Amino acid sequence: MTYMKLGDLIDVWECSDSHPPDDDTTMIRKIGDRETVGKVVEEKERGDIRNLNSYLCIKPKNNDELLPKYLYYSMMYVQSTGHWKRHGIPYSSDKLKIRVSDVKKVTVKRT
Repeated sequence: MTYMKLGDLIDVWECSDSHPPDDDTTMIRKIGDRETVGKVVEEKERGDIRNLNSYLCIKPKNNDELLPKYLYYSMMYVQSTGHWKRHGIPYSSDKLKIRVSDVKKVTVKRT
């Protein structure tokens, strides 16, 4: 079994009006408290987002290597294990922040 960095399989950027997510993009909360940082945005909630700058967009580089839905559920798993609680950068007294480089460093198994 080998391991690789998620950054080898994905494009990740700070969401914005000029570079918004598309249908294959997973969005995660960039800034939040210890429970919400890194939380995946469900597709049905996307229309309610007023400030895209509070999110990171993550998309597979190649859908033949990594399916968008698998990436979506993988990011849910990463957040649920407390990864971002341990690796988030202190942003304020009660908030953590995730950088693009932090997402790219996540280690994944390659089968």
